[in-house]
Amino acid sequence: MKSLDSFPKIEAADDNSNSETISTSPKPPKVENPHKDQGNIDSISSQEQTPGTKLADRLRALGVESKTIKIENGGEFSEAIIFEKRPPQTEKLVRIYRVINHLDVSVLNQIPYAMRNENTSGVPTTIEKIKQEVDNLARNPTYDNLLTYVDHVQPYLNPDEIRRMNDELADLEKMVLQGFSVRKELVMRQIHHLGGYHADHGMTPYISASLNPKESANYGHKGLMVIDIPLSEIEFLGIHATEIAIKGALDPKYISAIIPRQKVLENERIQVEAGLDIALQEVSASIQSNLYSNDGLRLEQDAKIATEKITDKEQWKKDVDILRKGRTEKLKKRFPEVITGKHHDPINREESGIDQYTQMKQEIFDHYKGQLENIGRNKLDINDYEYNVTGVNENLKYDRTKIDETMLIKLRELVEAMEDRQARRTR
Repeated sequence: MKSLDSFPKIEAADDNSNSETISTSPKPPKVENPHKDQGNIDSISSQEQTPGTKLADRLRALGVESKTIKIENGGEFSEAIIFEKRPPQTEKLVRIYRVINHLDVSVLNQIPYAMRNENTSGVPTTIEKIKQEVDNLARNPTYDNLLTYVDHVQPYLNPDEIRRMNDELADLEKMVLQGFSVRKELVMRQIHHLGGYHADHGMTPYISASLNPKESANYGHKGLMVIDIPLSEIEFLGIHATEIAIKGALDPKYISAIIPRQKVLENERIQVEAGLDIALQEVSASIQSNLYSNDGLRLEQDAKIATEKITDKEQWKKDVDILRKGRTEKLKKRFPEVITGKHHDPINREESGIDQYTQMKQEIFDHYKGQLENIGRNKLDINDYEYNVTGVNENLKYDRTKIDETMLIKLRELVEAMEDRQARRTR
């Protein structure tokens, strides 16, 4: 028999409605209950089996050791599957919780949004071949690793997913140029996903979880997963936030228990939470984990966030330099008639106090502004013109202090249109 430490990757799912545990591999063959008639709850006959014992038997058939416990007065949470871990974890662990919206063997295969896509049938699938790139990005969220992930995942995405990913990448780059770190942006974008039954693809290399079991239970129609995980394997969404982001695909060895739920629509929230409290007490008594205390975790959380502020700033300097260089090269190709070479001069940049990308944008802006002002006998004033952008309700001014690439394209189009108008007038 195997514990979760040596558990092979589950590649099957009973229900494709839950995007977080879907795989493209065939389902395992049905197996007769190998423990029938042994007299304990794990081996109740099929006529008397509960959702928890059914799952435990299927996992046992695959070699996963567990025990199923009854929970008296747990209400909707009347049982729990406790996984055996060998050897017991000696490292300090954080207990977090994750929702379950279907209950089959693939529940142990939890993957981040960055490893998902939808095929032509609209059914979400797992992109196993990019797991390494996703793990690299989750544990070392640099701009280089982000671009590597984007390059590797594109062949597995449909055109709409590629379009959305490129839009997301452009928006993330915009935030990096404004001073935000890649890590912080990826972590915060985790909460943009709808979760649950939704199967959207995204660049976030994380899995959502929570420090608050009741918060998770609000979204878990089929149950709750109890996870005991090292601090190094998670990201906090903020100093006082209960939301947690697990880095990369979840290693099943960190799953301590599964608490199935038999939802009753008539139950009030206070009833559900009272039953959950009892269930969690029973589960905690059945698990041996070296957990942080609440106060100890808060100290570690504060220290981790403080350290990340420093490392984020250092990494941001490297990332934004790479991003600016790449953007500058693209501008050279898009506006070849404007290149003066000043932005390549380190001394010139140091004297001006601006980076090469900003300097290049200013040169392009000044080039077209000068052309606009020299059209016709009466000089045109750039302040008299505005442009519109899809998704923005009001027209925007051509402001030299707020230059972006969209503005430069619109400014060039304006100059070309005014030159064409002037040429027709003089014919």
